[in-house]
Formats: sequence, structure tokens, C-alpha cells
Amino acid sequence: MHLLPLATVAHEVRVGAPLRFGVRDRDGNLLLAKGFLVTSANIRIRLVTRGFFVDRDELGDIAVSPARSFG
Repeated sequence: MHLLPLATVAHEVRVGAPLRFGVRDRDGNLLLAKGFLVTSANIRIRLVTRGFFVDRDELGDIAVSPARSFG
């Protein structure tokens, strides 16, 4: 497992759309499964800014960006 900050794929976290990957804590434990529906902008912001991670192996062809602040 190769963990990357969720912020590197923040462009893929969309309100009204299911996640295309799982969201994990710093130890790799699954917190939200692929398919979790992001129902509000508040949830999106919290996911991206809380320091969660994704497994690089789950991303497939999803583009990865340098981690940056989100707001």
C-alpha cells in the first residue's frame, strides 16, 4: 500500500458523486469505502482538509496533483 494525501486527488472529490477510491487514515485503515456519496460541499471540504489519505494502487488512471491547501 502506497498512501498519498487525499488532497492530491481533491479534484476527484465532487459533491453529488460517489468516491472513486477509498479514504484511509495515516495507518491505511479504511474510513470511507469507494462509492461513498459526497452529499455536500461541507463534507467535501472536510475530507480534503483533514489529512486523510488514498491508496495509490486504487487510483488507476486518476491524475495525481501535488498536495496543496484547499479552501
